[in-house]
Amino acid sequence: SPDARLVAYPSSDGITYIQSTDDDERWAVPSGGRSINFSPDGKRIGWHLMSPKNGSYYKQSFELWLANVDGSDAQKVITVTGGDIVGWFPDSNRWLVQSSDLSEQNYTLMVLDLDSEDRLEIARAGRLGAASLSPGGDWVAFQVTASGDADHDGLWVVRSDGSDMRKLE
Repeated sequence: SPDARLVAYPSSDGITYIQSTDDDERWAVPSGGRSINFSPDGKRIGWHLMSPKNGSYYKQSFELWLANVDGSDAQKVITVTGGDIVGWFPDSNRWLVQSSDLSEQNYTLMVLDLDSEDRLEIARAGRLGAASLSPGGDWVAFQVTASGDADHDGLWVVRSDGSDMRKLE
């Protein structure tokens, strides 16, 4: 967890546990043995579950789940194709999510409000990847590679409200 008071780890029995570093209390969370991400305030966790079909990662469906840090109130928030939670915003109420749209051969970045489930697409490009959220949550950096357009390939930044997108030199 951000304050290092909780540690999450998978066990050999296929369960993810969270353990307190203060008193060694431990509990299982319903992430199906998957890695979890702690919210910045340490009160919630998120994870993804992949659909059980074969094929390319970018064609797989991923359910993104949210729960309280003790595993209670677990709920599926959204299903995306070929994507995952990139990171939590500092307010602990929004995720940066990346997904693919193979019908248009694009990849998208969106800001997802976890309470209202409002979605804001902030970037879309072919071969978009390596997204990263700034520590303050105001900016997102991402890379476009092998898009077929050398002028489009490179490192990009966009404000988390979708404005001021630009390629860096």
